[in-house]
Amino acid sequence: MQCEYNAQSTSSKGDASVAKLKCPACAQRSSASEPRQQPSFVKGWCKTVGTAPFEAAAVGGRVEVWLAPVQGIADHSNYREILSASELLALDQISSPLLHDRKLAGRVVLRTALSRAVDGRISPRDWRIQPDANGRPRIAKSMPQLHFSISYAEPVVGVAVSERLPVGIDVETVEDTSTEDLISTFCCPCEQSSLHAGAASQNSRDFVRLWTLKEAYTKLVGLGLGIDFDSIGFSLDSLNLLHGVRPQDRNIHFETMWVTSGRILHHLAIAIDLSARASADLQVMTMADADGGATAFQVPNVNIFGQSNPQGTNRP
Repeated sequence: MQCEYNAQSTSSKGDASVAKLKCPACAQRSSASEPRQQPSFVKGWCKTVGTAPFEAAAVGGRVEVWLAPVQGIADHSNYREILSASELLALDQISSPLLHDRKLAGRVVLRTALSRAVDGRISPRDWRIQPDANGRPRIAKSMPQLHFSISYAEPVVGVAVSERLPVGIDVETVEDTSTEDLISTFCCPCEQSSLHAGAASQNSRDFVRLWTLKEAYTKLVGLGLGIDFDSIGFSLDSLNLLHGVRPQDRNIHFETMWVTSGRILHHLAIAIDLSARASADLQVMTMADADGGATAFQVPNVNIFGQSNPQGTNRP
């Protein structure tokens, strides 16, 4: 089964192209009066990362970050139809409405992203996703072994997918909660010095930037919460890992961006393992609104949900 990508330029000044993802098989199952069984997404910000830009377009050199408002998924019960019976059963056993909606949105976006990563050869509802020994979702061994990572920050879900490159993603809400206790507990001495040298009003944002980088990194290398975050150090200027547990012979690249929903500001970080190749094409995909337009607008390091220029998001 092939998926069609209907692309059109948003302007003549280099803006990102817009491409709707539409699966013919799903279209055949639905008439014009029936609701969609999966959300539509549009292309946003795109860049080549790494040291060899001409290599990125080769097979396997693509990483996609998919963003969607949690409620935009949860409010459409028909999207549940692409989930498996075991996923639906697990969702129905979650008593917290907030957690239920997050998990639902994450699985719907993940299945949509996986299908695009294989150019529609497998439809979203045909992926077999099973929990591993630790309860984390894994693709069944009989299917293509794509790399993916999921993160939630109410009201946003973020999913990173790549056919060949290991990835880790984290998205967090920026809140005025970066107290001295949090900074001393989770930041290494060099990070603490950097935070204290800057404006106090920026501490919350910079602390969350560091946190998302650490979360994305530990997800990528499989450390999870099994390592003290104050043993890992990052530079916010270069996005380089200064010190910490670095797996041998692995070249890990980091990218960050802001995500806003209404007046809520989030920060997203993604870690990409470029050990097997020098570069990758990084593409952001955002859920389309009812009229088929983008629900988010991206420029490097800024993503805006539902607002063209909310206060506080014009920082480079």
